[in-house]
Amino acid sequence: IVCDKSDKNQIRKKGLLLEILDIIIGENFENALSSNEGEVYSVVHHIKDFIKSESAHKMSLDDFEKQFGYNKYHIEKLFKKQFGVGLIQYRNKIRLLSARELLKNKSVTEVAEIVGYQSIYSFSRAYKNHFGKSPEKAKNG
Repeated sequence: IVCDKSDKNQIRKKGLLLEILDIIIGENFENALSSNEGEVYSVVHHIKDFIKSESAHKMSLDDFEKQFGYNKYHIEKLFKKQFGVGLIQYRNKIRLLSARELLKNKSVTEVAEIVGYQSIYSFSRAYKNHFGKSPEKAKNG
């Protein structure tokens, strides 16, 4: 392979550029990682706040992934690490707490639909498991 002087200069310039990039990346790599962790921390708290809105009652992990742009398993892991409970468990707790309030003014069927249960049976079972009594008894008692 024959290289003239201009080829050698181009190779030398590219080598120097790579060395400079290596130094820049090396010095800023930790900062880039820590800012990403802060962003994820913020997203997890944003998700927690979002779950408190009625629009999140029917969301699955796939829906959270689409809504927030993070891998669903990563979100679940970070949520559990941050709050000690999985995202879906937390969502279910919030929707049942909402259901308890809604039962004061609405029928069991309406509440089950509002908080995102596919059937009144699954809603009643979840409610009883969480509160120790059926939604019918809670409404009437």
